[in-house]
Amino acid sequence: MKHLSHLIFAVTAFAGLSVTSSAATIEVGSATVNTISQDTRWTRDNVYVLTRVVYVVPPARLTIEPGTIVRGVPGFSAGAPFGTGGSQEPGTLVISRGAKIIANGTADDPITFTAIGDPDVPGGAATIPATINGQSTAAYVAGKNFAPDGPTGNNAFAQEKECGGVILLGLSPIGFDADADANFLHYDPVTNTYADDGIKYPTGPSALPAANDIKGGNGVGIALVEGLVLTPIDLATLTPPGSFTEPFPNASFDAAQSTPGSGGRPGATSIIGGVYGGLNRDDNSGVLRFCSHRYGGFVIGTDNEINGFTFGGVGRGTVVEWLESMNNADDGFEWFGGFVNCRYLFSLYQGDDGFDGDQGYNGNMQFLFNITDNLAEIRSGWASNNTSTGRLAADAGDRLAEWDGSEDNGVGVTPNTDQYMRNLTLVHAASVTSRDGIFTRRAGNGRWFNAIVQDVGKLNAAAREDNSQGATSVQKDRIIFARCNGASSPGTNAITTASSEIIGAGHTAFQGLDPRLTSTANGAALTFSIPTKRVDAYPFSGATPVSYAGCMRDNDMLSGWSVLDYLQILAPGNVARPAVTLSASAGNATVTWAAAAGQGGRAVVYVVERSTDRRTWTPIAVVQDNVTGLNDAAIVAEYGANQFVTTDGNATAGSITVTDSVSGALVAGTPRYYRVIPQ
Repeated sequence: MKHLSHLIFAVTAFAGLSVTSSAATIEVGSATVNTISQDTRWTRDNVYVLTRVVYVVPPARLTIEPGTIVRGVPGFSAGAPFGTGGSQEPGTLVISRGAKIIANGTADDPITFTAIGDPDVPGGAATIPATINGQSTAAYVAGKNFAPDGPTGNNAFAQEKECGGVILLGLSPIGFDADADANFLHYDPVTNTYADDGIKYPTGPSALPAANDIKGGNGVGIALVEGLVLTPIDLATLTPPGSFTEPFPNASFDAAQSTPGSGGRPGATSIIGGVYGGLNRDDNSGVLRFCSHRYGGFVIGTDNEINGFTFGGVGRGTVVEWLESMNNADDGFEWFGGFVNCRYLFSLYQGDDGFDGDQGYNGNMQFLFNITDNLAEIRSGWASNNTSTGRLAADAGDRLAEWDGSEDNGVGVTPNTDQYMRNLTLVHAASVTSRDGIFTRRAGNGRWFNAIVQDVGKLNAAAREDNSQGATSVQKDRIIFARCNGASSPGTNAITTASSEIIGAGHTAFQGLDPRLTSTANGAALTFSIPTKRVDAYPFSGATPVSYAGCMRDNDMLSGWSVLDYLQILAPGNVARPAVTLSASAGNATVTWAAAAGQGGRAVVYVVERSTDRRTWTPIAVVQDNVTGLNDAAIVAEYGANQFVTTDGNATAGSITVTDSVSGALVAGTPRYYRVIPQ
């Protein structure tokens, strides 16, 4: 695992155990139980099998240890009667409003969510359960080939719909008004209140036209996530009992739901496990870090599948970073409203969109990578690099990024979708001429900065399906389009080129996928200006101020932990993990490491981050070897003086020193943690 170092100052590091062939299989869910209502810990010495849709309900917290394997069953209609729920209940983990998940994996020990028969996990095929729900899995597993060079339609790049997904549901505001009456919901970020329509729990299908393409029911301010049901869960009857406090004042509800248990609103001790929405922008649903989700997206109904990772009304108190979704039948990642900030997300070969958001999502994202196509990948590490297999043409992905406005679309429901996106690399197949790179529509706003869009059928940095719906702010700035067809909506400061800006993205006879900038990349890709920070009603200053285009400059951020390593698809060679020395200088923490050479021998850019709890990390330095004031003027102009270290603190070639003058002096007995991320 070469791309991330966790640097610990004044604290002991603990060694971990490995999953072995003696791991026990623990089935989660039964015909009568589909909830987790008490604090629970899943350990890496077991393999957990979700036998149906399982809800973690409030106030429970589910902790999943690094290195743990979680498998999910397909629904009954997939021909595998292992599940314990209904015919449309694939193995899915749902974190309901008020509950938490702590899935804090590491680069060395990521947490894996995958199909029953996937052998590409720590411990290998020995971790595949022999029986589920009292039935042998042998015949089903034998029919599923997860080898990268398996036959067309039955290999590691063709499997999908084998399980459900991971769904986080929170208590943050959402732009959702689906009752189709004459009143339209408006959120005031200053007073943190809704007005102009009553809050409603959904009681049935959306009353909006089918063209709105929503599956959130007919609620207002509260929506049902796609793929789940409206059945209430009575927390008082669980063992142990759960508890939940309604986030909305009773006076804000529609008259028919003004009291608990009336008009479709659940009773005082009940929840609907699959709904989301509330009034807390800082809501905390837990931690998702270094998690790999594979082969999901089981089809619940027509145009109704589960995404790899779904976020409904999730607040910015939640930590979301270093996640990959591979071969999901629907979207890799989807956000329905909420304010959660996300970093280091990787969507691989999904069947629909890579990154999809709507219903008033207002978070900030940085370092996103998506590759999807119906072409073959040339794998490294195999005797014959000409042996290749890809997704079936019928399963080719759709848009690389698709963002809609709030619901009801185009009538001014707020909060409206308005996400800040930085440092994206988005790759499709130029031969699929109907595909878009970045697509915003239905009155959705959005800001897109420092991106590379390659091999899409259309440039469309931000085309809208219907301009009359009135998006007021779609900003796309400093985007490089490589080997794309068409020329619509390229955006401000856009660059178009017929050559590739990234190496071997699966469309050339190159030995492996390599998402990094080439050694001969267009000079602008390495010297883009730093985007301005967000200063609107939802300000944000936590982005990393790097001045290049794309997700990965010299470091393949998938190397060492991604499923693509198991499948031998990544190009050989990568930036070495820094070996770090920690010390103190004048009472401040000092971090020193050997600098590596990047593509074509250029100096690697490193980001240093600090934490006090190993939960949240704050960037404090952006440095290169023997560079004084790396982009210093731009960083100071944007973030203010003394907010970042931009200078290598030693004069030794091949070595970098950063003294943390940003965080203040060390305090005895108070641990501080550092990590270094090559870019």
